[in-house]
Amino acid sequence: MHHNIIAHGTPIDWYNFNREVAEDIVINNSEKIGGINITVEIDESKFGKRKYNRGKRVDSDWVFGGVESGSGKCFLVVVPDRSADTLLDIIKEWILPGSIIREHNEYIHLKVNHSLNFKDSETGAYTNPIEGKSNF
Repeated sequence: MHHNIIAHGTPIDWYNFNREVAEDIVINNSEKIGGINITVEIDESKFGKRKYNRGKRVDSDWVFGGVESGSGKCFLVVVPDRSADTLLDIIKEWILPGSIIREHNEYIHLKVNHSLNFKDSETGAYTNPIEGKSNF
């Protein structure tokens, strides 16, 4: 009879390793998403490791991404900051014009032509929620 003895941190290390592999796969296989009347959900999150698998996270990065409803197509981008300019550049790069953009399933951004304006004069929709909270 064999006894399998697993060190306490091994399952946690294995989980973290697999999470990092999945994150790398998505980042390296990201593609432009959305299009005319296609809904894209966006969000940002902080990814990082815990020192000695305990306590608060250290060595963390902000990641911004989007998922196309229905198809599951997505993108993830590591961002240096979460400023309006940074996020707007990412939205322009990764989300196709004519997309319906949702953030956190609560604020809906209707179709905005990125090249013409930051705010759709007909619907009042903004290209970015941060800009939507300021007086442009």
